[in-house]
Amino acid sequence: MQRSWLEKRPHLEGLATKMQSLIEFADEMWRRGRESGDGVEYERFEEDVAQRSAEIERAVHEVALSSLDVDAPFGRRP
Repeated sequence: MQRSWLEKRPHLEGLATKMQSLIEFADEMWRRGRESGDGVEYERFEEDVAQRSAEIERAVHEVALSSLDVDAPFGRRP
C-alpha cells in the first residue's frame, strides 16, 4: 500500500497493517509451494487464513465504531 495514501488516513493504520500481514502470508504460502511443491497441511492453513481474516474484520469494526458518538441518542429524527 502506498504510504502517501495512508498518511492521509492515519485512522486506517491498524487495518492496513492487518491487511499487509494477510498479503504477506499469502505470498509466503505461494513462495513455499513454488519452491518445494510440497503439500500443505490444509487444516492448519485454513485456521491461519481464518485467524488473519478475523483480525481484518475486527480492525474494520474498530475503525468504523471509533468514529461513532457514544453519547448520541439511540434514535434520530430525520
